[in-house]
Parts: sequence; C-alpha cells; structure tokens
Amino acid sequence: YNSIVDQSESVMTDVRNEYSEITFVKQQFGKWKLQQSESYKNAYITQCLPLVFSPLLRLEMLGWNPIQPSCPNFEEYSWFLCLMTYGYTESHDPSADDPDTNLIPIIVNKVLLPKVAKLVQCCWDPFSTQQTKRLIDPAVMATLR
Repeated sequence: YNSIVDQSESVMTDVRNEYSEITFVKQQFGKWKLQQSESYKNAYITQCLPLVFSPLLRLEMLGWNPIQPSCPNFEEYSWFLCLMTYGYTESHDPSADDPDTNLIPIIVNKVLLPKVAKLVQCCWDPFSTQQTKRLIDPAVMATLR
C-alpha cells in the first residue's frame, strides 16, 4: 500500500504544471469564467468541473483513509483549500445562485463519498471502537451526508 502511495508521486512528473496541478487548472477555468462568462455557461463547465478535477483529487487523496487515526481531515488537503475559493477573486464575489459555489459539495459527493463507502465496506472493523469513533467524527460524517 505504501509503495503505491510513494509511486503515485511520480505519476504526473512528465505532465506540464498547467495540466497536472489543481491551482493552474483552477486559474484557467476561473479566467474563462470571468472573461467570457457566456461561453463558460454555454459550454456547461459547471457540470464538467468535478470531472476535470477528479483525477487530480484522486491522486492526492490516494492514501487518505479516515478510518486510520493518523489520517488528516480532507479539509486539510491542498485541493480543498484551492477549490474552496473557486470563482472568487478580489473584484468578484460570486452570487448565491452561482452553481460553481457547489463545487466542493459535488466533489465530496462524487469523489470522497464513494471512497469512504468502499473503505467502510472492505476495511472497517465494526468492533473497533477507535475506527467507529473516527467514522462518526463530525468531519468524516460531513463527507457521508
């Protein structure tokens, strides 16, 4: 397992930063949204964003296992901190009806929830008090909602 996580660090070494790092991908889509909002809407980018970011998130979250005590909360990962501000700039604060404000909940639902469900199904020991407490931790439970 650890060797897989270690080897995953080299997966994107031959890919340019503008395609392999969430911050750069986010910048490009954010720029498109601000500069050509009509084109952005017509291309249904809001619906595509979770699919665009998903491979990068999955790679970063490969070793994430909320059942383990040493596992950081998903809110501590760089993808979360980066995408939390998607659509926001110093001069632009998205409105409440902007569908891109739901990016994080959609990603949690489409990427993290299936991972947690699989971990519970194959790895969780229901007789382990520690694992059960980790699973009912409010941060982990937020992932399950």
